Order: sequence, then C-alpha cells, then structure tokens
Amino acid sequence: MTKKLLLNRGLLLLLFIGLAIGVNAQEYKDMILSGQHSVFEIQSNAEAYFKDKDKGRGSGYVQYKRWEYNALRLADDNGFLQSQDELIAEWERTNVRYNSRANRYSATDLWEEMGPTYWNATSGWNPGVGRITGFTVDPQNTQHIIVGAETGGVWRTTDGAQTWTPLCDFFSNMRVYATAMHPDDKNIYFFGSDGGRIYRSTDAGATWSQLGSAGNSLVNKILIHPQNPLIMYATSQNSGIYRSENGGQSWVRKTTDNRGYDVQFKPDDLNTVYASGNSFHKSTDGGITFQTYAVSGSTDAMVITGNSAVAGGYDFTENIFTSGRVPVPNEPNGVSGKLVLYQDAGNLGCNTPQNAAAMQGNIVIVRRGTCGFTNKVLNAQQAGAVAVIVVNNVSGTIAMGGGDAAITIPAVSITLADGNAIISALIAGDDLDIKLEYPLSVPFSNGAKMIGVSAHDPTVVYVIEANGSRFNALYKSVNEGVSFAKFPHTQNFFGYSTQGADESGQAPRDMAIAVNPFDVNEVHIAGILTWRSLNGGQSFDCSSDWVPNNALSKGMGYCHADVDILEFVGSTLYAGTDGGLFVANSTRTITTDYFRDLTTGLGIRQFYKIGVSQTSSPMISGGSQDNGTSLYTEFTGWIDWLGADGMETFIDKFREDRIFGTSQFGKLYVSNNSGMSRTDLPLPGSGRGNWVTPLEQDPVNQNTLYLAYDQVFKSTTSGTSWSPISQQFSANINHLKVANSNPNVMFCALNAVLYKTTTASGTWETIPGNRGRINSIAIHPTNENKIAIATAGTGKVFVSDDGGDTWEEYRKNLPNFSALSLVWHDNDKNGLYLGMDYGIFYIEDEMDEWIPFSNLLPNVIINELEINLQTQQLFAATYGRGLWVSPLFNATPNLSVKEIESNIKVYPNPTSKVLNIEWNKEENQPQALYLYDMHGKVVRYLPALNNSAFTQINVQNLTAGTYFLKMVTKNGAVTKSVIVE
Repeated sequence: MTKKLLLNRGLLLLLFIGLAIGVNAQEYKDMILSGQHSVFEIQSNAEAYFKDKDKGRGSGYVQYKRWEYNALRLADDNGFLQSQDELIAEWERTNVRYNSRANRYSATDLWEEMGPTYWNATSGWNPGVGRITGFTVDPQNTQHIIVGAETGGVWRTTDGAQTWTPLCDFFSNMRVYATAMHPDDKNIYFFGSDGGRIYRSTDAGATWSQLGSAGNSLVNKILIHPQNPLIMYATSQNSGIYRSENGGQSWVRKTTDNRGYDVQFKPDDLNTVYASGNSFHKSTDGGITFQTYAVSGSTDAMVITGNSAVAGGYDFTENIFTSGRVPVPNEPNGVSGKLVLYQDAGNLGCNTPQNAAAMQGNIVIVRRGTCGFTNKVLNAQQAGAVAVIVVNNVSGTIAMGGGDAAITIPAVSITLADGNAIISALIAGDDLDIKLEYPLSVPFSNGAKMIGVSAHDPTVVYVIEANGSRFNALYKSVNEGVSFAKFPHTQNFFGYSTQGADESGQAPRDMAIAVNPFDVNEVHIAGILTWRSLNGGQSFDCSSDWVPNNALSKGMGYCHADVDILEFVGSTLYAGTDGGLFVANSTRTITTDYFRDLTTGLGIRQFYKIGVSQTSSPMISGGSQDNGTSLYTEFTGWIDWLGADGMETFIDKFREDRIFGTSQFGKLYVSNNSGMSRTDLPLPGSGRGNWVTPLEQDPVNQNTLYLAYDQVFKSTTSGTSWSPISQQFSANINHLKVANSNPNVMFCALNAVLYKTTTASGTWETIPGNRGRINSIAIHPTNENKIAIATAGTGKVFVSDDGGDTWEEYRKNLPNFSALSLVWHDNDKNGLYLGMDYGIFYIEDEMDEWIPFSNLLPNVIINELEINLQTQQLFAATYGRGLWVSPLFNATPNLSVKEIESNIKVYPNPTSKVLNIEWNKEENQPQALYLYDMHGKVVRYLPALNNSAFTQINVQNLTAGTYFLKMVTKNGAVTKSVIVE
C-alpha cells in the first residue's frame, strides 16, 4: 500500500545516515564536473564508491577509469587539472613567444592527416569513426550540417556528408559538447564546451570567439529562438538551465535545478519552453520564469478522510486520452466529493450503474474490467459523477488510455492493493470523503530527464528518465506538461540487450528521446541502443544493435553503441553516437539498413596508443576510445580488427602479418593474418591491468612479450603462457619500456616512481628521486643508459645519461602544457620529440631550447609518438584528430629561411584592406597561412591553397596594430611581421 506513513525518529536517523553514505559515495561524479577537486581526491571518493560493487559493463566504472587515465596524465604536481581558460592563455602566450623568434630554426615538419576517416569492420565488433557529441542540421538545407567531436572540434559539410571540413584545428579549444546554427544567418555557428564556455563564429567556422559562460560545467545543448535569435537557452550539465537575451553575451540561470540536460520549445507556441535536469520545468512567458515540477515520492495528491483505517494520502496516475482529455484541476480547488463504489455486475463499470443516485456529484471508484476504459468513465459521467478512480487489476500502476471527446471529467488510476483496501472499507460501510488535488509531476523520480515534443500534436510532452545510469521510466503528458502519466515499462532501454533484459546503462551521457514531427505516436529513445515506438510510447521495438553481425542476424540496423543525441529534422532521424553520426530516413520500418553512417570523411578518432612497423611501407595499428583497434597498411587502408576501447598495440617485429592488441584493463588479442581475424590470448594469473595496460615486445628474442599488471610478466610463446619476472608492486604498473640495444634493461613506472632491471628478472630496483608522475618513458634506441621521462611535474621532461643515477631537467622553454609522450631519434644528435596537449616539440644536442614541430598539426592532445626509420617519418597518435605523419627533423635538405622569404612576397605592408601573398616557385607554395595578433590568437587562417601563385587575406575588420603572418611550405616555415593600419 502506498499510503503515507509516519516514521519514528530512530528510523529517520538510520535512513539519513544511509542516504548520506550513498550520496557521499557518488560525489565523485559531481567532483569531476565541479573542477574544484584534485584528481587524487576524486580517485579516493570513486574507489570508495566502487568498492565491493560490480565493475562490469554498464556499472559506470569503465567511464570513471577512462576519465581517471586522461586526468592523471593532464594533472599538475598537486593533482589539479588546468582550466580551459588557463590552457588557452598559455597557448596564446606560446604563440607570441615563438612568433617573435620563429625564424631561428627552420623546421621541416609538414604534418599530414592519415585518418581513419571511415570504418571497415573485419573482425572488430563495434566499428566507428569517432565520438560525436553535438550536431546541427540546417532545416532549410539538410545538405548543410555541423557536428562536434568531444576533443576533435567542429566540422562542417555543405554537400550532405560527401565531404567534411574541420573548423577548429587551429583554434585554442577543440573540446565540443553541443552545436547550434543561427536560424537566419547560416554562416553563424555556436558550440558549447566545458566550463560553461560558449563560442561563436560569424564566418562559417573560419574563426571563433568566446561568448559569456553558461555556468561552469560542460554545455550539452544550445537552443536558439527561431524568431528572435538574441534569445538563447543552454543546458550546463552540472550547473543547470540558462537563458540569454543578448545572443549569448551573458547568461542567467533560470531554475534551482543544479543539472541541465534538455530544453525544448512547444512546437506551436515559442513562449512555452520545457526544460529538464533532474526535475522537469515549464515556462509560459518565454523563459523568463519557470515552474518546477518537483520530484515527489508519496504525496497527499489523493486524500481520503473519515473514521476509517484507509484514511490518509495516496498516489495516483492520471490517465491518458488521445483526445478530449480532462486533467485533474489545479489547486486549491481540486475535485472533492463523497467516495462511492460503482455498483453493477462485478463492480466493473461496464453497465448502467445500480446506484446512479448515489454517484451524483461524487467521486466514483471502479475496478478495471472487461470493457473499455472510456466506457467506464462515460457511464460514471452520465450518472453525474465528478471524477472516476480506476483500480488496476494487476500489481503496479498503469496509465489507462482511450479517446472520446465526450469525456469532460478527470479520471485517475490507483494500485490494486490500494483499491482493494478502499473498496473493502466501502463495502464494510465506512463513510469516506475524498479529494483529488493537482499533483505536480507526482510520477517523477529524482533522475536525469530529457524531453520529446512533436508539431503533430503540440499538447503532448514525453519525458524520459534515468535511474542512475540505467533506464527508469517514460512519462507522457497530453495537456502541455500540466500533468504526466507514467508508462509501466519494466525493460531497461538503456542497456546492451536488444530485449531490454540487462542492468547496464550509461545515462545521462547516453540517453536521448525524439518524436516524429509528423506523427506524435512515433517515439524514439536511446541509451546504448536505439528503440522505436509506433503507439505513443506504450511499447518499443529495438531498432539497432551495436555489433554489425548481430544486427544483421536480428534484422535490425547497425548503429554504433552509446547514443548521445537523437533528433528529427523533417521526417529524418539523426543519431549522434560514440562512433559517428547515423541517419534513418525510413523510421517506421525496421530493416538491416535502418541506419546509415554519415561520418565518412571525419578524422576524429581518439587514439590512446599506436604501434608502427619498421618497414619501407609502414603498417600502423592504433587503439582508440570507443572504436576499438584499427590497422593501416598501404594496400588495405584502414580495417578494424578489435572492438571495445582499443589500447596498447604493435606490429610483430619478426612477422609483419602478426599484430598484438589490448582492450581496457589488459585483455589481450592477436591477429595472425593482418587483422582479418583475431584470437583471444590467455592472461597471467588473476586480476587485471590498468585502463591502458603496458604491452611490449622483445627487440631481439622472437616470440617474447612483456605484459605489466601489478607484476611484469614474460611470455616466450607469443602470449600463450606467462611467467612473472618482477616483484609484486603496490598497484598496477602504468608504463613499461624495454631497451632496444639490450633487452635485459627495462624500466617501468608506477605513478611517480621509476623502477629498473638490468637482468630482465628478479627484484627491480627503485630509481630514487621524485620528478613528478610519469606519463612516458623513452629509452634511446642505441644507448640503454640514455633515458627520458615525461612527467606531470613542473619540470616536464627529465633526461639521464647514466641509466637513471642522475637526471637533468629539460623544461627549458617548454610551455606550461602537459608532457605526454616522448620518442628518441637515432640521428647522431640525440633528437628527442615531445608530444603535449598542445603540439609537438623537438630538441637535439646542438639546441639550447625546444622548437615547435607542429606545422599543420591541429591543437589536439598528442598521446603517443612513434618513428619509422625506414621512411624517416614521425607518427603522432592524437586524442581527437586521428593519426598524423610528418618527415623527421632535417630528414631532407631544406632551403634556408632567408631563401624561402626571398621567394615569397607579402604586400602592401603596412596595409588597411588586403594583404597579398605571392610566390614564384612551386616548392615555396604555402601549405597554410596563419595570421596571429600580438596576443597570440589566430585571427585568419587559410588551409592548403590551390596551384596558383597568389592569394589574399582580408584584414579590413582587424584592429590596427602589428600581426605575425606564418607561412608553412614544404621546405619549412617562415614568419613575417605585418602592420595593419
């Protein structure tokens, strides 16, 4: 019985303590989003939460470990992450510093993108291009689409996804979580980032500027008023719901809800706005004020009075009419009367009542029975009843439906248990009075919510709700959100099961709803998979699977797992997923080609690790977030040979067709046929490794591998059996490297501690000294005593020439970014490359400072660097822009800076209107042009030019002053000072 009961103080105290423990244990999610806590504090809180809990798929543990891996690598000495504002300021300061001395070294780097920009499943089980976190389709021209990638920036197509162009490669912020397009001027774009930041471009993405901030959390939706674009709304995930009246220059929080997930206009009335966080909100004055439909548990929405054991407060569910529905009236009046049992055969309300006189002016209770629900209501209404209560005939509460425009009285449902008790009291002669009050969202629970509306029937509002990470409920209102009824779904629509039969889910990250604008009864919801209803949400069919072969066998579409966004544009449904942007054109019929991928051409892969062969035609295997492990060869292009999250991987040094790879926590695989099929390999002992588990191959001994959990293990059988070769460490090892010149020499790192062995066995010695948490270890290819480490400390990079006995700090002129990856170049000058979260840098023996090595490389996180000596190329695994390649430093002869300058003319200088750039040799044709202001911001950018010998940059709208024009050619880069008058 859901009757409200009073609890004694002792029980309340116990409940409070239990709730406090639960809330405290889950604080790690809020702590992550707040930006006010160190990574170490969050780690402690998260580990307490997950202790003794299932850590399997859908538990949230994977998402936490993914965050932890990246956060630890990007944190400072004290474990704090730099804010995006700090990173942007440092990036611009770095530009100023290098622009003023740009021609000191003529670096010959010239980065080219290698992809992948498409997927080819082969033996991979969740293939995709990369994660899409926002998209906007121009409703007047659906060929025009912009998309946002989590760490890959904003992209644009104007030909219906035939080609895509990156728009943020050289902007200071590539973290994108929402996109929007101006309703009138289609050259004005917006994107939402972390920290509440919102950016705008007025030139179709060529340049960007920051607007005001909507809170301090990631902005996951931007909604623009279609008739007055100065009015904008933004949902900030951990900050709430915001409104702007000046085109995004400033923002005001509109509710007390500290979460923000969705905001929608009522399709036929732009003054009515629906918004959601953990509560549902409605505005009828254009978003100036919102009414919050507060979450409730038991309420006194239905109150029975009288000298009876059943007196008290009860829950009810309002019933759903497709037309003619009359809701429970608003307070304070409500609906009141004497409670009367509908008396006919079986008390089912299907026949003319035997006690019609007693029903006049009162509220009638009736059992659910054999006739239609509307028949019962109409029979009671004709007898003079002012409201009807229907008792469910099975456990739980159901919103009963029907449609009859003649119905003019409200009707509600209560549970079978409550109804039996009340009817028994009436039969026993109890005299009961009852009042039905307007319950503000009585069915809602305290979980993340998203909203669906349709122009087909603007009075209908759907709300989908999570319970933690899994599906909780779907609600429907047929009176513009005045009241809602809850559907009695028991399936988990947010999990991996196409039957809704598991307990997994990743809400609110993966959680969406969309309603067909031409059919209000066609409802689509998504979590990990996508689901479709044709009967207004009463039942759903799964419309996609996350494994291509499974989808094919089940007769449904393939859509990449983890759906962030669903949106109808016209009758076409778009889905933004962790593997790309998918589209369904015929949404009513589920077939094997239900979804089509639109993301071919997008280079947004988030690589963790790569392995590069030492062959004249390089082979590269790369492991990435959400999209498994992919292999590139000159002959096959890219193929996907592993699923899940792809991690450490390499090409066998002794056998080119054999590839090793890992997924999260060190699960190990091998392919013996160049990625066309795979085999699982056994793991050493119990337990598992880190999120990214170290895996190395011996450079000399064939079939010998090394794998690091909380011990280092060795296999001499290509991974079919393992033996420990180290002591057991206090936790899982982060990094492991084997010396190419002497495989008995190995180093491993655990947080800030470095260990070494010179015998490839036994107890590894601790290298003393704390230089900061270690992000990368590089051993010189011909000298096992020359080691470099990249750290999270202020020193950034440290180098030892004596096997770790002493160290020299190599911070020098490096910017204050995170040092993430190192690789030595055996070029007789001890060349050393460093990848950071902004750019790549190079230093060698004859240099007293680092030089930037990032020509044409986007401002993206560099997770790993690898060299192919056969081709003299450097490969960079980026976290958001896929794989890139460049010639090594001075790998080919280059022209001097003065010679390049003499062959490129820039005029007039000074100028007030146009800057002309002219070159007289093909080899000096600029591959890209950047114009920086004195603050280090890119204010103009021209990508690869055509084969002419002339181009122009318009500077009319620039503030007068000095600028730097950087010209990147195949022979190097030069920078010239330019004055704008």
